Amino acid sequence: MNTFKRSLLYLKRKKGKAAGIFFLFVFISLLLLCSEFILKKSDQSMKQLRESIGGEFFIKKTQNMEVTDKGITETAEQSPGISKEVIDKVLENPQIKYWNAYNYGYAKGKNLQFIPGMGHTDSNNMGKVTTLNYSILDTDFQFDTNKLVKGRHLKEEDMKKVLISQELAELNQLDIGDKIQLESADFGQNGDNYIDLIPESEKESMEAEIVGIYSTDKIDAAGAPTAGLTVNMIYGSNDILPELSEVPENTYFGELAFYVRDPAKIDEIIKEVRKMDAVDWDHYSIRKNVFKYEKISKDLLSLNQLIRALLVGSFLVGMILLLLILMLTIKNRTCEAGVYLSIGVGKKKIIYQFILEIIILAVIGFALSFLLYLCIQGILEQRLFSDVSEVITDVEILQKKAEIEESSLLLSLESGLLIFVAELLGAVVAVMIASYPILKLQPKELLSHME
Repeated sequence: MNTFKRSLLYLKRKKGKAAGIFFLFVFISLLLLCSEFILKKSDQSMKQLRESIGGEFFIKKTQNMEVTDKGITETAEQSPGISKEVIDKVLENPQIKYWNAYNYGYAKGKNLQFIPGMGHTDSNNMGKVTTLNYSILDTDFQFDTNKLVKGRHLKEEDMKKVLISQELAELNQLDIGDKIQLESADFGQNGDNYIDLIPESEKESMEAEIVGIYSTDKIDAAGAPTAGLTVNMIYGSNDILPELSEVPENTYFGELAFYVRDPAKIDEIIKEVRKMDAVDWDHYSIRKNVFKYEKISKDLLSLNQLIRALLVGSFLVGMILLLLILMLTIKNRTCEAGVYLSIGVGKKKIIYQFILEIIILAVIGFALSFLLYLCIQGILEQRLFSDVSEVITDVEILQKKAEIEESSLLLSLESGLLIFVAELLGAVVAVMIASYPILKLQPKELLSHME
């Protein structure tokens, strides 16, 4: 009878012991496969976060201050805006994905009634206008202070498009696709009265389409004028204020935000930007923001280290358990080994049979554990990595209101084989160690154990 057949007959005869070792292999294999999956998914998420969250840095005008002879601190003359040509030079850096430029102004609306604030009159019936490339990247939307409830966000290619608040839409019975007539305005104060500083003869007007309606949780200060109420804020495409002659075309006086592909390289990128002579750094400063990336990447790094430890620990604990079981099992097979010796089967063939039995159980156990792994990997991904998408700020993804959902991540053939081979080698070593008492005994000593 050959060794393979003897192995099968033993496993068939000792179903209980074989089942115990089999399910141990299933447990070890499943734990290793899941750990490897989580490890790879964690690495993928780190890379995904670096690409999608990225980092951001802001070029902002510094507040120039000067002290008069009377000791009164006053704001000095404001610095000029930054032109689109300068922005284009910054965007030449391939590490910068996109940009968001802000301009601020005010606007009235023909037949548009704003939510009344303190001291409301027809003269100050206006709202603040914030123009930008991507409204979804505005801080208030990023931190859910404002939430889009209908329509879509503004994007860079938009022309004559606006977002208005839910309250403003309801008051004026406006909806997505409706068009409003905006008129240039400038908020000012004359004594106790709030007024429009632009004379009627100098006003410009334009028509803009409503593409989105938002709600806000912002609480305004008591006594805020109409133009200062958050619900009267209009977010517009970057052509709105130039159309109203409130800012020059392709010039930006507000904050400029640049989003980089890899936040790990943001310091290097900022260093290169600072070298640009086109920006007057006496009047502008740079600040960076990688808070979201650092927060989530720190959590993922901790998870990554934990899973690596679990992967190694699972393998070692599993092999130790297998060794203990085999030592007990093989010790009880001393008489069996003596019988084989008595009929001319050598020690090597006996140990080979023990190894073959373990390999058979390991192969079947790994196959079953892989099927189980395929069934639960989706659950693991959803439970452990679903929150990653909540901090994504990639414009293309956010504009579609989609989360980053990779197709189910299967282990590579190399990883699966590596786990399988490691288990087999560990099992073989465990058999060799457990069989050592039989190997060190002479044939006569083995046969004497039978008596």
